Amino acid sequence: MLLMLVGGVVIASKLAFMTWNLGIGALDFTGLSGHTAMSVVVWPPLCVLLARREGCQRAVAGMAGVVLALLIAWSRIELHAHSVSEVVGALLIGLPGVAILFRTRWSYWAVSGGRMLLIFALLAMLPLTYGHRFPSDKILRFAAMQLSPNHTIYRRDLLR
Repeated sequence: MLLMLVGGVVIASKLAFMTWNLGIGALDFTGLSGHTAMSVVVWPPLCVLLARREGCQRAVAGMAGVVLALLIAWSRIELHAHSVSEVVGALLIGLPGVAILFRTRWSYWAVSGGRMLLIFALLAMLPLTYGHRFPSDKILRFAAMQLSPNHTIYRRDLLR
């Protein structure tokens, strides 16, 4: 549910700009960074699931997931894919959700069938997904064009 909620907020923020030019020019904000938001809600919980339940291994794994998500967030800025405000906004959407998830479900999390099965499944997906790009930008542009009253798709260079 957290993944769907955060993903929905990211999509809504991007469509609001692309369709109606609802961005913030002073902050160079055209929508939340999807890579940042999704990495925040995927990597920390996944790392916790892969850790053992006893000792401080889960806390260390969760922090490792947060560090990985922060590195992905920083990469979005370094690659000029997003502005600082778009990345920070995505972190502010994702991190509280993960904190609530950890707070309420920490002791219940376990992988039935063993962690090795989960690790194997993740590794098996890599060859199928590596090098392939999901056409989210194309889908968002299509949706914005359908929703736009004047059939215009706003871009960063048109930000008010």
